Amino acid sequence: MNNVRGELRLVERYEKPTDKRRRLKSERHRRRFADMIGQKVRIVRDIKARGG
Repeated sequence: MNNVRGELRLVERYEKPTDKRRRLKSERHRRRFADMIGQKVRIVRDIKARGG
């Protein structure tokens, strides 16, 4: 996904290293969480499709 607007907003101001580390950790966690939830939803859909 092309995140030009978000990147531009981030480079407009200086970001402290600790803030950057926290932001990157949060973004990584959000991505992983979304993937896990999607995986769980797929599993539930498969079970429902099988008639379980």
